[in-house]
Amino acid sequence: MSNRIFLLLMCCLLLAGCTPYIYGVPQPQWDQMTSGQRDEAIRGYNERERIREKARQEEVVRQAREAEVRAEETRRQDELIRLRVEGIYAGTAGQLGDLIQVTLSGGQMIIGWGYQNYQPVAFKIANGETRKVEVVSISSYYVKPDHTELFVKYQDGMLLIDGNDSSWDRAARLLFDQSWRHGAQTAINTKSRLDLKNVKVRIKIIPHLKQNTVR
Repeated sequence: MSNRIFLLLMCCLLLAGCTPYIYGVPQPQWDQMTSGQRDEAIRGYNERERIREKARQEEVVRQAREAEVRAEETRRQDELIRLRVEGIYAGTAGQLGDLIQVTLSGGQMIIGWGYQNYQPVAFKIANGETRKVEVVSISSYYVKPDHTELFVKYQDGMLLIDGNDSSWDRAARLLFDQSWRHGAQTAINTKSRLDLKNVKVRIKIIPHLKQNTVR
């Protein structure tokens, strides 16, 4: 008996789901309505749609305003970072250890068609800065060298090598160390964009004009 009732209920639900609606009114009920009742149903339906559309437009405007506020805050933060990085390079901001010299040599990384040796590369990077460093492969006289970009970031004493625009999870991470004062060297491997293999990294702190503070 219970199974029969269950089947009847399911059939009713399926039939209800298949019932066409006219201006929000089930068709069987619509067919029994007078002309005046239909006009009233149409007016009510149109009013509900107007209210829903107004609410939708207001939500779109609200989201657009919030997105603009977020974008403006991002621009403001980016400008503050840019000014601080410029100050670090000029020696008017930051402290000792906020500007370092990084040299990469040896090992291999993916350049162009695959893993290749590359020309040693050296660059400066400031705390808070993200850089794209050009790397050029070592090729024979008859073969044109390949080029690629290595993403590097230095943030709050952490040097990250071989990240990308969207993620730094697989980048090599080198934490600030006092040995950087004299030029420390280590070998790194990554499983990121360029997949570095046994690349030697030498890091040396560039003396800061404001040497009254020490990290």
